[in-house]
Amino acid sequence: MSQMPSVLITGAYGFVGHKLCQHLIQSGYQVDAWVREIDETKAVLGVRYFGVGNFDHSTTDRMKVLLSENPVDYLCHLAARVHQMSESSVNKRAKYLQTNFEFTKRLYLAASQSSLKRFIFLSSVKVMGENSETEVDERNIPAPQDEYAESKRAAEIFLEGESNKVMRTYIFRVPLVYGEGVKGNFRSLYKIIRKKLPLPFLSIQNRRSMLFVGNLCSAIERTFSIQPSAPSGTYFITDGSDWSTPDLIRNLGQAIGTPVFLFRFPTFWMSERLTQSFFFSGEKFKRDFSWEPPFKPQDGLKHLMGEVNS
Repeated sequence: MSQMPSVLITGAYGFVGHKLCQHLIQSGYQVDAWVREIDETKAVLGVRYFGVGNFDHSTTDRMKVLLSENPVDYLCHLAARVHQMSESSVNKRAKYLQTNFEFTKRLYLAASQSSLKRFIFLSSVKVMGENSETEVDERNIPAPQDEYAESKRAAEIFLEGESNKVMRTYIFRVPLVYGEGVKGNFRSLYKIIRKKLPLPFLSIQNRRSMLFVGNLCSAIERTFSIQPSAPSGTYFITDGSDWSTPDLIRNLGQAIGTPVFLFRFPTFWMSERLTQSFFFSGEKFKRDFSWEPPFKPQDGLKHLMGEVNS
């Protein structure tokens, strides 16, 4: 019997990391996970967890030892300092760079001295800016506009310079990821919808790309299972359907069984995050990896029903 392929996941306690652990275990992979501190209440059955502590000058050596003692075939680097709207620290930029760039760099260098075959880095569409009235693809020039996006782009630049030297390296730029367990604005939105209040969003005419976490997990696994024509690359991953804010609200209401009433209101009074467009082409990844999203957006929204009732 052949040995199961093995995957290492960083950031395994996060929303995407937890779902990816579940997905890969169910698909028959051996899964290791690096976390700062082991918390049994967050564990996925079948995953081997390793507590690696906080990032410091000795991190690289610890990573080399762990990778040597526990070799894996593939590495999914999801751990990140996430975008925090309310953060006001004067050292904010340095903190983002330390986690999202420096840690990524040291992890890659440690992995390059192991038997690793693939390195997948989860980036963000925010490296492209905050909005666009035309579809964005891999040919567009990055234009990060805050510390979080700058740190992600710094990591991308490093990985792009190193890719193909030792192992295949794939950078995934993802939009808003949703699914059961999602936090933040998306969770707040469907809680508001459940209150059945009239919402003043009917006048909004925008396009936004999103990504169901099940489709993201499928895309990540696809990089393990085939030999693409491109040995390394940067890709946008989306559901393949762009929605306006009113469309999202209607579909979310339908998915959770709640009627929605929208009315018109001047959009200049609204937050630009609600009214602006930001949409992306995922065709390059679909073409290079012969992949199609297994879930339609409406199917992904239905996975939120249990969360609404919690």
